[in-house]
Amino acid sequence: IIWSQFYEGFLLSVGDMASNKNAVLNTNPLNTTSYKGKILLLNSSKKINSLLINGRNEGTVLENIVAYGLRNPWQVIEFDNKLFIPDVGHANYEELNILDLGTNINDSASYPFGWPLFEGPYYSKDINLEFGGDETSSNNSENITDLFIWDDGKSIKVDFYLKENSINPSVFYKHGSYDNKYRAAIIGGDVIRDKSSKYYGKYFFADYLSKEVFMFDHELDELFIIEMPLIFDGFITSLKVNPNIPDSLFITSGSGELISVNLP
Repeated sequence: IIWSQFYEGFLLSVGDMASNKNAVLNTNPLNTTSYKGKILLLNSSKKINSLLINGRNEGTVLENIVAYGLRNPWQVIEFDNKLFIPDVGHANYEELNILDLGTNINDSASYPFGWPLFEGPYYSKDINLEFGGDETSSNNSENITDLFIWDDGKSIKVDFYLKENSINPSVFYKHGSYDNKYRAAIIGGDVIRDKSSKYYGKYFFADYLSKEVFMFDHELDELFIIEMPLIFDGFITSLKVNPNIPDSLFITSGSGELISVNLP
């Protein structure tokens, strides 16, 4: 949970709460009558308009959905009217989404992401077939979900809408890699806010399994790997900028370590 200067309220990140086995069949992140798989605005007078998306034309659309269609948004932050949303993937892809809130012509509308219809920028069924699986679908071989968008008693399949309107990630990477490192589970993440730093405005995040730290220059669309000077036992569980030492990060590990890393 963070305070949003842009929305003048708290933003709460909520995962889809599904087991790995059932994650691709769980459509709650797209259901706008459910709190799951969302970023929600709390303690604000602002009302956000969302489409009514569910299996039947029933229920009440939540009026505080900033973003929907997320699997596990891990440590969302806001900087310079931008919302950084690292979303932990399922079996194949990790993603970082950056929403430029200042350019949104309608700040009272929710942002659509694709999970479980999309993982990273790719259609889930295409990914499943690529990895040798069967078509994971409900009744229609062209669709995955059983959800519809309802408007004035009429409906369209949400799959059609999201194929055209889902926001693509700013950064994504596949599990495993060409350099024999196995990467899985993106860990957000923080921005250096010290204007005197050469890293000002750069976004830093980590990967849980590979124990790597990355820097993303979202202005130039460039990604860098930061060499880690320390070897530690546990996997990386969180990353924040050290407020007391310039150009320094705090990293925590699953084995209970708190590590300070000075940037090169």
